[in-house]
Formats: sequence, structure tokens, C-alpha cells
Amino acid sequence: MRKLVLFTLTVFLLVATFVPLFAEQESAWLTVRRYEGVTNTKEAARQVQEGFVPLISKLPGFISYDWVDAGNGVMISVTVYTNKEASEESNRVAADFVKKHMASLLPNPPRVTAGHVVATARKK
Repeated sequence: MRKLVLFTLTVFLLVATFVPLFAEQESAWLTVRRYEGVTNTKEAARQVQEGFVPLISKLPGFISYDWVDAGNGVMISVTVYTNKEASEESNRVAADFVKKHMASLLPNPPRVTAGHVVATARKK
């Protein structure tokens, strides 16, 4: 139960933080992937930045991507696209990249939460 509460709070905080980045968009789809048991967070961050980010940033509809070190072997990605199809393709690309390049760093499957952004806020 505690992990579920922490996960829910994490998702809420990430959405609250990153939604303003795409407030001008008419429609947006956000995906949060939570990886637990990460064996080497620095190496995971390097591989994501150098290998994965170039792949997903070229997908049609890409808005933003962030890779977060949440501590204690937990890393979270937040991906935003203009439409559901692009978001789903991003999930397929992520699963393939992890399988081919990061399986030893991310030994557990991610907990994936995705959905249509229905409210936004922007600091003025």
C-alpha cells in the first residue's frame, strides 16, 4: 500500500511539474514509467541520454522527455506526445531499447501509467 501511495504521489508531482511545458498544445498524452531496482543509476542516465533520447525525440508528435533519479534505485521517465498513437509508439521503442541495451541496468519491468492530459497550469 505504501508503494502505491508513493507511486501515486510521484506521478502527481511529475505531472504538476511538467504539464506547463506543453500547455500551448491543444492535446497531449503523457506517459510515466517507473523503474525499480536500477543497478547503476549513473550508467542508466548516460545510456538514456546518449541512446534513447535521440530515438524518441525523432518520433512524430514528440513534445518532451525527462529521466528522473528518484533515489533508492528508482528511476522515472516522463514522456509527452501530441497524441495517443505517438505515446504508445514511444512505449514500444522504450521496451525495445531497454531489452537490447539496458536489461542489466533495469532488471524489472516498469510500472507504466499513461493518459490524456485534461488540465494544465502555467506560472505567469
